[in-house]
Amino acid sequence: MGGAAVASGSVRHSGAVTSPAESSGALVEQLQAFTLEVNRFVQVFAGAHSLHTTDLNALAHVSRATVAGRPITAGELSRVLSLSTSATTAVVDRLQRAGHVERVHDEADRRRVRVRMTPSAQELARAFFTPLGERMRHVFAECDDEDLRRFGEILARLLEAARAAADEAHRGGATAG
Repeated sequence: MGGAAVASGSVRHSGAVTSPAESSGALVEQLQAFTLEVNRFVQVFAGAHSLHTTDLNALAHVSRATVAGRPITAGELSRVLSLSTSATTAVVDRLQRAGHVERVHDEADRRRVRVRMTPSAQELARAFFTPLGERMRHVFAECDDEDLRRFGEILARLLEAARAAADEAHRGGATAG
């Protein structure tokens, strides 16, 4: 994407050669714009189902764990959401009352309780989010295998960078201004 510049949230090919710092700055801006647009899309779902952002984030983590076949514990959910135990309990209670999740006893340790999405909530989310996934797959279909491989590597490193920044901020390492 040499020569790509950000203008009004879109990529503009100017034909000019840019430095790596300028290119990476433009890419960071594009990722921020992408994140904001996905958040806007997700807020439509949240608003339609009377979900708070924290509830929706919790539901996303519960969904991923459910799909992976290993429902998440409340303690794990508390850690990934950076919430206290009592706040996490309140979130799970709200989601359970709304019929989005259920608490189930761990098969290996009956004292441990896991949280999983209900089938109706999974279907609701699938119906809403499938069009976004299809649009993304259309973009990926325009890429060759090497582009996709490199993008996957870069995205994995970006996710790790975001996790590290979140962990640092959670430990109190983030400073204002």
